[in-house]
Amino acid sequence: MEFIDNMQKFVKNSFGISLILLSLSWLFILPFIPLNSDKSLSENFFTQNRGQYMLLFFGFPGCHTICPPTLKKMGELYQVYQQNTTDNLLDITFINLLLTVDKQTAIDYAKQFEQHFITYQPTEAQLAELTRQLGVYSYQTQAQTLEHSGYIYLLENVENQWIIRHIYPNNQRLNARFFDDLGRIIKK
Repeated sequence: MEFIDNMQKFVKNSFGISLILLSLSWLFILPFIPLNSDKSLSENFFTQNRGQYMLLFFGFPGCHTICPPTLKKMGELYQVYQQNTTDNLLDITFINLLLTVDKQTAIDYAKQFEQHFITYQPTEAQLAELTRQLGVYSYQTQAQTLEHSGYIYLLENVENQWIIRHIYPNNQRLNARFFDDLGRIIKK
């Protein structure tokens, strides 16, 4: 009888542990799932952009974690795009999250990864609206450093309205999917 009770407890505990592990697995799988939106941005903030498509990233000068590999990857993809097309339809854009940094510093930071980066230095109100619409988060840690999300956005300009076409949770996903996603959008 004791053996049966122990086996029943083991099965119940194993089932509970399996459910926990299954639910936690989504945390590791989710960053590799491309997110599509087709949501339009309400504010026409991107006045310097000339292309029909934009690869967009939020970061800040001095970031040593998310920004360098992401900006480098965006620059590499932009160069491959430029080498394989004669159009000028794609812009790569960097938005500075750290409002205490002057605009030239932000421009210089992005351009060290690729000279064609368009950099925006938003006002506090513009930054709040853009981060709200795009789901960007950032916060200051106790060590007085800025932590932020690493999402990369592929936007399309349709009749002077920027539409979110894809959201890449990290630069590895961007590398694997960007040209396929852009090709599908262009064919529409």
